[in-house]
Amino acid sequence: MPSDNRGAGYSDESLRMLETDEGQSNAVFACFGSAAQHAQLFEQALARFLSVYNRIASDPLSLEDFDDYEGKLKKKTMGWLLRELQEHVTLSDPLAAERLDRALELRNHLMHAFFLERGDGLKSEAGRMNLLRELTSTEHLLDSARITVNAMRIAMCRTLRVPDPFAADYSGDAG
Repeated sequence: MPSDNRGAGYSDESLRMLETDEGQSNAVFACFGSAAQHAQLFEQALARFLSVYNRIASDPLSLEDFDDYEGKLKKKTMGWLLRELQEHVTLSDPLAAERLDRALELRNHLMHAFFLERGDGLKSEAGRMNLLRELTSTEHLLDSARITVNAMRIAMCRTLRVPDPFAADYSGDAG
């Protein structure tokens, strides 16, 4: 059983769940879902950055063309989105570039191989606890990558003094 995590905001009920094999397995699947959600949010951040970059860098798009471009971005793979971002942006911080690359690797592993390679971990308490640690670590890195890309988009918009169409996500307004 994991150490006492009451200070981390866990309820007594959720901690009791971790005392059973079934509860631990359910926690693994819940953490997997949460990590997958963070992978999607990272992917959304990449698409939003490229959408805004394209709006700034090319001839002004009509609203219809912009919507078409956003629709096309949503159909691209995360690897394509990240390569496209790196083609247009030079990251002066090597740690930021490594974070984005690592986030892509973790996302791909999560979606394509996690349970295929780690499924045996569900068979023991130690294995389940290792899976939980790995998944929460993956989630944190994906969230950090999302924050990095969103910060780049915000900084680009502010530096170039162009409206950020996604400003409502962080400021409560659309401008």
